[in-house]
This record gives sequence, C-alpha cells and structure tokens, in this order.
Amino acid sequence: MTLTFAALILLAGPPRFLGPPERKPAQGEPAPLSPGDRAPFFSGPVRNASAAGAKRFDLAELVGPRVAAQRPAKVVLISFFAPDCAACLGELPVLQSLYTQYRGQGLHVVSVTRDPAALFRDQQVTYPVIADPKGTIARQYLGRNPLYPSAALISADGKVASIKKGYQGDPSILLRTEVESTLRQ
Repeated sequence: MTLTFAALILLAGPPRFLGPPERKPAQGEPAPLSPGDRAPFFSGPVRNASAAGAKRFDLAELVGPRVAAQRPAKVVLISFFAPDCAACLGELPVLQSLYTQYRGQGLHVVSVTRDPAALFRDQQVTYPVIADPKGTIARQYLGRNPLYPSAALISADGKVASIKKGYQGDPSILLRTEVESTLRQ
C-alpha cells in the first residue's frame, strides 16, 4: 500500500522527464536600458585627444552624484557607432553640429565605437571618441545585440533620459528633437 501511495505522489506532479531542459538566461548579460534607468558609468582614453581637447573621458565627471564642479553637464549624448554602418557615417555631421550648437547650454557628446580609426577617415570630429573594441559599453546600454546607429541621452542626475536603438530616418531631426527636449527639462 505504501508503494502505491508513493507512486501516486510521483504521478500527481508534472512529469520532469518530458520536453527539453529548462534554459536559464545567460549570466552577466545586461538588459537594454530604458528611460529612467541609471546610466552605467564608463571611462577611457579619448582617441582624438588633440581635436577634442581632452585625453580621457569619464561619464562620472559629467553627470550623477559625484560630478566634478568644473565640468557639469546638463545632458550627455552618447552615440554608438559601428565602422561598417552607413547610417552611422551620415550621423557624424549631425553630432558635430549639435555639439557645436548646444555645448554652451550644457550638452556633451561622446561617440563609442569598435573602430575609432574608421570614424576619422572622412570626418573632422571635435567631441571625444572612445574605443569599445569588444562592444562592452554598447552592450551595457543597448543589450546583448546592439543595433547601430544608436544614441542615449543622459541627464544631469545620471539617468537615461532617452534611448534610441538602431533608428532609421534623418538623424538630424530625431537627435535635434531629443537633445532640445532634454535640455529644456
């Protein structure tokens, strides 16, 4: 009788031996960021130091709770760039124009790219460019499979104000609208 009772208990639950094993999400892979999320801080050597006027970029010096008093930013626009992305190349003059026009109002721009040399071939860029050869920074912001071009706007409190992933269309309209809106906040 006890054998029958044990068999009933085993049969009462769902069978564990049927179907594929349960898959667990990959450890350490961050989810894409959304507006309101705290921006991951990053830093690195500036690949165009003479043109940008800085040897190192550190997001924590511009936004968030420990902002350096001499370099506060109202908004930081982070552009994620891939060297093989035609739309990214079209975005570069727009980023330079935004940087030139709004830096006096507190806008800082930085490009994060796998291959900085590709960015400098045809463009004069005077804002900082950071190398991200393994895509580590891009994955922190955009998730496991980053789409390019992408951009994140980080507000003075260190939170994501806006994030656009793999956008299409005219970057001058999209980015200008996002920058102006975030600067007004």
